[in-house]
Amino acid sequence: MQLDENATVYAGDGSDGRIYQISSATENAVWIDIDERQVAAFDLLGAKPYVLSSDMASVYEVSASPSRDGVWTSKVLDADFISRWGQLTWRAKGKLQFQTRSGNTEKPDATWSDWSSSLRSPGPVRSAAARFVQVRALFKDDPNAILRAVELYYLPENQRSVVTDIEVAEASNSKKKSEKGKAPLLSPKSSALSPLVQIKWKVDNPDDDELRYRLSFRSENNGIWRDLHDRSEILRKTEFVWDTQSIPDGFYQVRIEASDELANPEKLMRKSYADSDPILIDNHAPRILELKVISGTKFSGKAVDTVGPIAALSYAIDGRTWIPFFPVDDFLDTKEERFSVSLPKLEAGSHIVAVRVEDAAGNVATAESYFSVGK
Repeated sequence: MQLDENATVYAGDGSDGRIYQISSATENAVWIDIDERQVAAFDLLGAKPYVLSSDMASVYEVSASPSRDGVWTSKVLDADFISRWGQLTWRAKGKLQFQTRSGNTEKPDATWSDWSSSLRSPGPVRSAAARFVQVRALFKDDPNAILRAVELYYLPENQRSVVTDIEVAEASNSKKKSEKGKAPLLSPKSSALSPLVQIKWKVDNPDDDELRYRLSFRSENNGIWRDLHDRSEILRKTEFVWDTQSIPDGFYQVRIEASDELANPEKLMRKSYADSDPILIDNHAPRILELKVISGTKFSGKAVDTVGPIAALSYAIDGRTWIPFFPVDDFLDTKEERFSVSLPKLEAGSHIVAVRVEDAAGNVATAESYFSVGK
């Protein structure tokens, strides 16, 4: 082991041939990974850093420059059925390239496709339809890049429906369900979830002191922490309700500071803090644009959301049951989706088509268009 001037620990192991960098009680990273199994000795802080290994015996000179061939590879992802792959998106700091491969065995073998050409920005996956898929990120454009999250959308093949475990309920319950599934003749233009976010946390308090909490937040891409409440307010409960209505949609982190200042003199008081995982704030309903009915036979338009993706689309004729439909590309995987849907044969006269859109956060918007069918 070695300890540098910033209290960072470097520790070698005897089984995987790795040296770990440990910067806190909860943060560590693989710093060096050699071919041999046992790290026998090392000096990373001297003028000429080196690593000695056994099994086999080797000497490595450690370069100060970052690796140019860093690769992160996901585990094999199981879609359960043969699936087509949609949009691959990620959140990262810096420039990365992404590749995918797919196959129908749990472990990649010769039957799998080769790694696809690289994506430098989010886009459709280029690997063949299959049950399994794997993703990898290449850091060669920017060795200092940080990968935060990856999402891959997919569409499984339609499977045969099987009826099982039938339950019989009272007729009144069945009637209520049917009514909930119907579209009102005049729908509200939008409905959104509550902008109130309840935050709760737990604390290990060995002295059983009375604690005071201070909360702050920041955008995932902005380093400025902002107070969630008046700093003079004394918070004692391990929960807080955050009204997010006044902040833009996006990903945010919450920092909770715990202090025992209420039970100790200033010289002896102790503080600690923890940051939450990124939280998606999405208070705005999607919009339905360019909705129109063409010759009384089909309708088209597009759904647009601030954050996305669009999660569900449905339509209803003359206030009847909502009928789900897919966008033009068959994938609900982006914040803007175009749609074009054929209408059933209708009686002559005036009609209303209503379209309902829901985003991934559960915000809903509706729009209607009046049209006539000739005799």
